[in-house]
Amino acid sequence: SLRDAESFFFFLRKGTQPKGVNDDSPQPFSEHQRVALADVLISACRRPVGDGDPASVKAFADATYPKLLRHASGDTFGETDSVHARAGCFRVCMVAFARDATSATQEEGTRKHTQSVSGSTPDMKPGPGKAAITAQTKTQKAARAAATSYATALAVAASKALSDAAEHSSVRLAAAGVATALLAADDSVLRVLQEQGSLEMLQDALRAAAVATDEPGL
Repeated sequence: SLRDAESFFFFLRKGTQPKGVNDDSPQPFSEHQRVALADVLISACRRPVGDGDPASVKAFADATYPKLLRHASGDTFGETDSVHARAGCFRVCMVAFARDATSATQEEGTRKHTQSVSGSTPDMKPGPGKAAITAQTKTQKAARAAATSYATALAVAASKALSDAAEHSSVRLAAAGVATALLAADDSVLRVLQEQGSLEMLQDALRAAAVATDEPGL
């Protein structure tokens, strides 16, 4: 839910439990716990969101991408920068964007959601969840539009990390994942990147990362 997402972002940013979670004093989260929280978000983002409500899809995108990108870029962690948590934020962006901006990924997600809702396979007659399945399918267009609206911001953040030779290798690798998701998106998304000048910027950043000698993965 959006409320859950806000809590996770608080954990990733501050490394402590937000006020009101319990009656004890806030306890700092370890580095491993913060990375685990990012992994939870990655798992959650693999499932289509909205449940048939296009407005919810847009609201989720607006509540997640801006915060994730600020965290991934290191603009909110301050002196206690966590490179692994920042990399985790990039990975969440990669999974969420790939889920919504690529037709093949959308169709696979809808197929799995269809089976979980109806208890049927594509070769079986639809079960009682037919209405829910139809509603979920209608959110795909809204999800792609919401993801596309943040494509340029994603390209800028990923390009910045990829081009910075002083950036931690784990962050650059995660940014490369975002770049992969962007370049694998549908033509309509690539056209937006081209029109904004972000596609060339992203390609230049990838070329710079490709010659990095300190990280073979790049």
